[in-house]
Amino acid sequence: MSPLSGFPPATAANHGDDLMPTILRGFRSLGVLATCLLCLVTVGCIDRSELESAKAKLRHAEEEHQRASEKLARFQQEHERLQEEHQRVSDELSQIQKVRERLQEQHQRVSDELSQIHQKYERLQSQSSQLAAKIEQLELPYRITRGDGPDLVISALSAILAEPNRLRYSYTVRNVGTKPANLDGSTDANHDNLKVQAFISNDSIFRNQGDLPAGGTIVGRSPLGMLMPGESKDGEFAASIKGNVEDLPFLILKVDSGKAVEESNEDNNTAVAPIFVPQ
Repeated sequence: MSPLSGFPPATAANHGDDLMPTILRGFRSLGVLATCLLCLVTVGCIDRSELESAKAKLRHAEEEHQRASEKLARFQQEHERLQEEHQRVSDELSQIQKVRERLQEQHQRVSDELSQIHQKYERLQSQSSQLAAKIEQLELPYRITRGDGPDLVISALSAILAEPNRLRYSYTVRNVGTKPANLDGSTDANHDNLKVQAFISNDSIFRNQGDLPAGGTIVGRSPLGMLMPGESKDGEFAASIKGNVEDLPFLILKVDSGKAVEESNEDNNTAVAPIFVPQ
């Protein structure tokens, strides 16, 4: 055994094959390894050439270790930079998401306000149309009866576009004369009962150029009896039309179009109302 306890004698068989790998695996620190190699030279376990070779390998290993350390430091710096960039992007995405949510809330609020405004507009438009119809009704031509006898007028009238090219009418016939009006005509049959006839027009003048027939009906089936002075009779009916209500926006209704009643005044049997078109 050599003077250094724990190590076998240096021989040609184990100098390069057994002793060096064992020593290199046994030491973690390069500085400790260098010291140990020097000790081995001193006690004669290895010769000087092997020491120089080991030192060269050691320097090479130190250089590799230094380069690896520098590369690791660069990787660490890049990793930290990427982490900072990631955090910055995450913060920006969070801000963008908040802005997006705020814009969505504003969009919903504006949509709700527009919906309310649209509803108010439709309600005002409906009220305006109803008011116009009432004004037209108030302006119906009540004329003074020329003599003694019944006198029939349209005291209320409205028309609505129920569906394309089809109107629905509501009306009220009133006897403003001094005597009863026989609504059944001269016979018990229905054909000569009191009738109303409708026209659509581009103005409020009855039988003006361009007026088109828009349906008509009897006010009821026999027996209808007498319509006493001051009394009224309501009715309604629907009819198809050929014209366009945008071009012919007025309804003109004539009562007693079949001359079933001999009236004291035959010049006040018509009334006009605008046709209401739902939106």
